[in-house]
Amino acid sequence: MATDEGVVTKLGLPQPYSVSSANFIYNLLFCDAPQLFITEEAKADPAWAMLLGDSTDFDAVRKISDDGDRDSRQRMLAYNLLRKNNQSVPSKVLLGVIFEVPQKEGLDTLAAFADETVRYINYSGKIGVFEKAPACVVEKCNRVIERAKKLVNAIGPWEKARLPPPTRSVRISVLVSDGLYFGEGRYDDLARDPLGGPVLAAGVELLMAATNAGLEKR
Repeated sequence: MATDEGVVTKLGLPQPYSVSSANFIYNLLFCDAPQLFITEEAKADPAWAMLLGDSTDFDAVRKISDDGDRDSRQRMLAYNLLRKNNQSVPSKVLLGVIFEVPQKEGLDTLAAFADETVRYINYSGKIGVFEKAPACVVEKCNRVIERAKKLVNAIGPWEKARLPPPTRSVRISVLVSDGLYFGEGRYDDLARDPLGGPVLAAGVELLMAATNAGLEKR
């Protein structure tokens, strides 16, 4: 992960938090700004170097995108690179779910990835991370991913640039091989929605499990 948090400002990316590190992590979640992932360590890794160097070796990029054992964000970057270059990608391969829930004090953001990692940004700007989650959290993380598949199967990808962070409605964004999918609405309305409701409920369960398990704060 890049260490220059000022790159968020340079790229004109959203900054919903008063803490620069929280804005940095927030934008990393969506995998639509490869510059944020650039580090000396990444440059030394052939796979990361390929993705961050805008490679045209599309067969190699495809091997990364289709490798289920890899970092979900790395796979999403690979799919994005393929689509950017008009290369075919499989549809509906779900790699992550991001919940954005506005609070009176700010924005709560929770992300669950297919590789069973979890990120949480509290409205205060405090950050929680599970790279190797305990079984109770992994179970809830996988439940989020599974329930989001029904939502993805019912809608199509968003064809425009990522929207600014929500200030009134709850948004569920889904990182998928063929693009960014999302749905949003008032909390109560979304909770009652037959597609969004189960995903939202799974997100609440995940956050509770992660908090109870001692989500690492940064």
